[in-house]
Amino acid sequence: MLYKRGNFYWLDIRINGNRIRRSLDTTNKLEALSRYAEKKEELIKEFKEGKVRFEDFCETYLEWAWTSKPASTRREKQRLEKIKEFFRSLDLAHIYPVFKEARNI
Repeated sequence: MLYKRGNFYWLDIRINGNRIRRSLDTTNKLEALSRYAEKKEELIKEFKEGKVRFEDFCETYLEWAWTSKPASTRREKQRLEKIKEFFRSLDLAHIYPVFKEARNI
């Protein structure tokens, strides 16, 4: 789905039950439609490879934290910003999830 939030257009899709939202960094609807198709294909490819962007992981975690433990979420957000800086310095954009089956070993 393509939608406008504020002045910018956003992509909002589900892949295997996971909700993925991304800013398309444009205020022009035609450009947003073009970027939407490209970004959707890129996300599907990444998901099939099992990659997760670390920033997406942080975003999902913070969404959960706001509802589960709102009192400490501001501190969590500050900590995650420092961690994201560290990962950027290593040029590490993706992490690979550990599958539930592997945890039960």
